Amino acid sequence: MAIQIKGLGKHFPQDGKQTDVLVDINLTVNDGDFVSLLGPSGCGKSTLLNIIAGLEKSSKGEVLVDHQLVTGPKSDRVMVFQEAALFPWLSVMDNVMFGLKMKGVPARQAQELAQETLKMVHLSRFTKAYPHELSGGMRQRVAIARALVMDPKYLLMDEPFGALDEQTKLLLHSELQDIWQKTKKTIIFVTHSIHEAVQLSNRVMLMGTRPGRIIKEFLIPYSQPRSKSDPNLTYIEGQIFDDLKEEIEKVMQEEVDHDYHVTSNRLPWSADRDLGSNI
Repeated sequence: MAIQIKGLGKHFPQDGKQTDVLVDINLTVNDGDFVSLLGPSGCGKSTLLNIIAGLEKSSKGEVLVDHQLVTGPKSDRVMVFQEAALFPWLSVMDNVMFGLKMKGVPARQAQELAQETLKMVHLSRFTKAYPHELSGGMRQRVAIARALVMDPKYLLMDEPFGALDEQTKLLLHSELQDIWQKTKKTIIFVTHSIHEAVQLSNRVMLMGTRPGRIIKEFLIPYSQPRSKSDPNLTYIEGQIFDDLKEEIEKVMQEEVDHDYHVTSNRLPWSADRDLGSNI
């Protein structure tokens, strides 16, 4: 086993009280897994990922990576965030080489590694371009290349495609599937999208909210690449939605502060938008 999370909890002080963000998280991630953390806003997905990365400390419990207690960031775990966060004054090549240079890798070797990794994300022709000259999807590919070039064992991805349009997402889904197959990296992927989680992962951890906890695991036993119209995947998406529905209602009732529920046909409904339904 690669990552073990045991009895993990996280709380923050709020209005003089202790607010639990995560409670009793127990999870084992095996070598080569692609695990998606899926759940509504506020369930602590990103907080959990940050704790695994060593960017935040838990209030309770522990995270073990290869049997070693996580006490802070380490080069075996690299994060990819929703925003690419590239250095605007550096070219694509220099952005990807940056971490290698900080690590003391000789310039020639760093350039060769960066070139090879950019080829993997189909950006070989854009090595001299600057971030402002790239589309959002291309910038995110650079961010993924910058993470991969460090050859981490664990790739931690926090909604990396959340800000992209649907067509770009589909393209990057395909590319990430291909990268996972080629590199055999262990990936933990945070998303709000049921479809995205089912398309990409071999395991989906469904999280509930208030406070955040893992409520169910779904195994996706189908080979890559996957078709978005595969009825087997559509069926699993429906199962996940049925279990997630109560958590969605809980969040929406808090946010809109009135009677709110999700109908059996899986379309959101709220009481003040029911005009004329009985006519």
